[in-house]
Amino acid sequence: MLVDLAVGTSSDAVVIARGIGRPDEQEQEWIDRFNKNGFTVAMPYYSGTWGSAGTFLIDSAKDDLRRVADLLTKGEFHHEDEHLIWKVEGITFIGLSFGGLASLVAGAQIDSVDQTVAIGTPIDSIPYSEGYKGRDPIKQAIFILKSGYGARYLGFTAERWEQALNGELDMYPTQHIHELVNKYVLLVHGADDEQTDVRRSDAFYEQLKAAGSTKVDYLRLENEGHRMTYSHEQIHDYVMNWIRKTREKAKSAAV
Repeated sequence: MLVDLAVGTSSDAVVIARGIGRPDEQEQEWIDRFNKNGFTVAMPYYSGTWGSAGTFLIDSAKDDLRRVADLLTKGEFHHEDEHLIWKVEGITFIGLSFGGLASLVAGAQIDSVDQTVAIGTPIDSIPYSEGYKGRDPIKQAIFILKSGYGARYLGFTAERWEQALNGELDMYPTQHIHELVNKYVLLVHGADDEQTDVRRSDAFYEQLKAAGSTKVDYLRLENEGHRMTYSHEQIHDYVMNWIRKTREKAKSAAV
């Protein structure tokens, strides 16, 4: 699996989980801005995609994030003449769109990950016919892959996508609410998101609070669409400040 890695000067580390589609400059902006602010940043290319070996099985993205978390926990990387060393006190997963699913599910199950951020994330596989408006995000992802990037996502099949649509795969955070109540969670969603209905995040936020979470925050952005939600420098800064503030809060509570 290929991983973009930028070593920072602080003990803060983040893993950026990308969305469906080709890598773009907006994702690179997350790496650059966080790294300039001292973060060690890793962004994997999911197995079976864009040059990474293996197959893309949709729910396999969470397993890729686990491997990256293990790498960051080790604190060093050595390959031929390159030797990188860093210090990590806590790991934050930041998921963009589809990547938010993997971030929330993997983050719920990995002890070294104490914070998870999900931005413009579909959250579940509930069809829009059950009260949602707009395009179904999981079906839309299938269309995008088949029409434009099929050769870049190796291993996905019609059967696998059908299982995803039916909620049969371990890829939805609604199946991990009781683990996530013990993690710091930040949801970010544009109210005018044309691809993933904001009411999915609305509902998930309420579900986490109803389950007893006191560690969930929600930034609901009025007049913002899907792509714009994670392309603003203000969003980068908000997330960075949230990470550092909640980590300090956790340290104070542990004393």
